[in-house]
Amino acid sequence: MQSFVSVVLDPPPELVRTVSKTHLGPDDGAGLSPDSLAQATIALRAEFAERGYVVPIDPLEQVRETVGAVFSSWTCERAKTYRRLENIANYLFTAATVQMMAFGNLGTRSGTGFAFSRCPSDGTPKLMGDFLQGAQGEDVVAGTHQTLPISVLADVWPEVAAELKNTAHLLERDLSDLVDIEFTVEEGKL
Repeated sequence: MQSFVSVVLDPPPELVRTVSKTHLGPDDGAGLSPDSLAQATIALRAEFAERGYVVPIDPLEQVRETVGAVFSSWTCERAKTYRRLENIANYLFTAATVQMMAFGNLGTRSGTGFAFSRCPSDGTPKLMGDFLQGAQGEDVVAGTHQTLPISVLADVWPEVAAELKNTAHLLERDLSDLVDIEFTVEEGKL
């Protein structure tokens, strides 16, 4: 609910924080039971709607609006700056991947992050990136949460770190280039 409202409907960030804290508490619902979280989500949806940020009930409509937001993001200032800094041509475009949801916000055995298969600055062959326990993907890149360096992943989730490292190696081998990976860990599973 938070991600959809934040990314697709683009309200002021403070509004999302305030409404979320009201219904989910200071830990974004991580301490709530599944039943309490379900009730909090209903209340969250209702309050966002009251404030003019309506999340469609139909999942297909949610997907359509989300894909539209991804395509629209190509023209935002942050994307333009990134393309300029990375010498990416403006005539290229972006893509949207639709996949089954994995929940990184199910407590300390869940989380999310991003990694490069090697250092993008100098090519050193080691994972580079950040991750965050008990969070969803947008939490890592939004700059609103303190992330952990990917080098700490092996201390937190050794099996996940090993699988991610192996996956990054296989992807880089198959694509013959550095790979940018976004990942979610749900209940200890990558």
